[in-house]
Amino acid sequence: MRCASRGDRLRVLGLALALASGLAPAARAQHPVAPTTRPLPERAALADAVVVATVEEVELGRLRIANARALAGSVPERFEVKRSPGAPPPLAAGDRAILLLRGARAPYVLVDKPEETIRLGDAASEERWTAAVSAWLAVRDRPRAWVPIYLDWIDGGPDTLRELAVQGLTDPSALFQPIAPEVYAGLARAAWDVERSLPARRTAALLARFGTGGAGPLAAGLLDAPLDCDPTVAVAALHAAASQPGVDPTAVLIRGLDHADAEVRRSAVQAAQLLGGRASPELRARIERLAREDDESWLRAEAQKTLGAPGS
Repeated sequence: MRCASRGDRLRVLGLALALASGLAPAARAQHPVAPTTRPLPERAALADAVVVATVEEVELGRLRIANARALAGSVPERFEVKRSPGAPPPLAAGDRAILLLRGARAPYVLVDKPEETIRLGDAASEERWTAAVSAWLAVRDRPRAWVPIYLDWIDGGPDTLRELAVQGLTDPSALFQPIAPEVYAGLARAAWDVERSLPARRTAALLARFGTGGAGPLAAGLLDAPLDCDPTVAVAALHAAASQPGVDPTAVLIRGLDHADAEVRRSAVQAAQLLGGRASPELRARIERLAREDDESWLRAEAQKTLGAPGS
């Protein structure tokens, strides 16, 4: 079973974060989570309590908190939290937030860094985040149970929950590693399931390409997909076809060369270049045709460059 390396983890996390920031800037404004954030289990291990609460007042060195409801641990309904003037959390009076707190009594200390703050934008957001965090806290001592929770976050969102899920699933030190191949196979199927949301499908595709059990089904799915299928999913399938052992890339890459999106066609050309001398005569002939006939002059030039590369 192939376990994600640290390089794989950072690469796929970066892809998912870029995806989320491009698709839903409003969601990221509500729940800022950045690539430098720590995995949820690491943050929760430092917390004596996890609460959903209202910021009542912001002072120079304090936050006054009201209407607190503990998801883990025990806190009063109203209390104070220390606030660093140099690196304050992005919270204002009236905000609702999920707070990870450290300390036996008030004033508590925030576990999360400013960029890890979970600010709740509206009632629906609060309901989703509260349910998601509560579900994880309920099984925090059973790491194997985290995987289906992370998969639910990918499927249901919002994007920042997907980011936490990707971060968790690609953590090579997580106690549930290695992840079973059938989990990656399920992600591959989800990537091609048009009944799912597009952000969920894209995140599933980016994860599936890195896992044993996922690369083959993800790549094969492109063969049956329409030629105008989602470019992000298509590109992930092309990379899976070219980079994973045991996957015959020829038919998949040829399908990519026929895609309606020029960037997908370029990805197919680049994937073929990775194959070098392993590219089949059929695939090479199709790239030669693209180099002569594609509508995009820049793509014709790139195909010609690929054909002239050493080992191609």
